[in-house]
Amino acid sequence: MYNEGVMKVFFTTSLRGKPILGENYRRICSILEDELGCQILNKKILTEDLQKVLKKSKEELAEFFMESRRLIQQADLVLAEVTYPSTNVGYEISVAADMGKPIAVLHVKDETPLLIATVDYDMINVYPYTLDGLGGVLKRIMADSQSGKEVRFNFLLPRYLSNYLQWVAKRRRLPRSVYIRQLLEKDMRSNPEYPASVGRK
Repeated sequence: MYNEGVMKVFFTTSLRGKPILGENYRRICSILEDELGCQILNKKILTEDLQKVLKKSKEELAEFFMESRRLIQQADLVLAEVTYPSTNVGYEISVAADMGKPIAVLHVKDETPLLIATVDYDMINVYPYTLDGLGGVLKRIMADSQSGKEVRFNFLLPRYLSNYLQWVAKRRRLPRSVYIRQLLEKDMRSNPEYPASVGRK
């Protein structure tokens, strides 16, 4: 039984990636539950068999997707491990984005997930990780999510700046929002006039 107020996490990842990244998936869920006290809404992702899913009828698949939507609706955070490509994970991220849910994406450091490389995900936060450093990354994700400091900010850019932003983000394999955030944080750290008391904690 989970206590009221515990963070509810919808964790999704590629079933096809389990033979390669299964230990990563288990570690993620273990840390979320045992160390961070989260409730994983769809823990069956660890035991789900790909071949059984592929053999489901249309009606069973429809229920499978509807159940995912229901769980995403209940979630405080959608967490996706996207190192191995998966159209289903992309679908669930899209559903979460449409619902306005906070979304965090994990991928093995120095890998370039297809999902991130080919789609502009300004609405999510991306976190590379190593297995040894996974605990620290997940703690950061929880802190970012619970602090409420992520604020959507839309603004207009001249075409030449928009072109440059698109180019540099693609070159550095970063979402545009992450690149802009890095520039702001760098300027904030170097600006002695900015009061430390209202800075990032």
